[in-house]
Amino acid sequence: MYVRRLSRRRRGTAYVLALAVTSLLIVLGLTATQIARGELEQNSLEQDEAKARIAAHYTLDYIHKFLDGSIAWRGTAKHETWSYFAAIDDVMIFYGYQDQIDGDMTNDPAQPFMVYAMAISGDARRVYRVELISDADGNLTRNSSKFEQVTFEALFE
Repeated sequence: MYVRRLSRRRRGTAYVLALAVTSLLIVLGLTATQIARGELEQNSLEQDEAKARIAAHYTLDYIHKFLDGSIAWRGTAKHETWSYFAAIDDVMIFYGYQDQIDGDMTNDPAQPFMVYAMAISGDARRVYRVELISDADGNLTRNSSKFEQVTFEALFE
């Protein structure tokens, strides 16, 4: 009788131990899944930020080259207004001008001005600006000391 009782106790202990190990493995599996999901979301955000940064830089370069050597564009330039540029892949891109001297893009082609580029990819938004300086012929040079990322706080309309 004593031997039977000892055998039942061992089986009961084995069942409890197996249940504890199984529970521990389930908890570890769920934790690993949550960690992987968080890392995936972080990687996705970092990818969106990189896409937005690259698109904004590209836009500034493109606009600089497009405007270089011409002053005709100043007649239609809108001061402190976002204009649609393009949608590249899943990135929406906008640009804007700012005449920091007198707020009028049309009155003096020789005045320096700021060009802004805003790119939105997923939850990431990046805004950069650069100052362009124009000579009398409309040739533009970039003031590299004025190239910077801008904190987006409703810059324009």
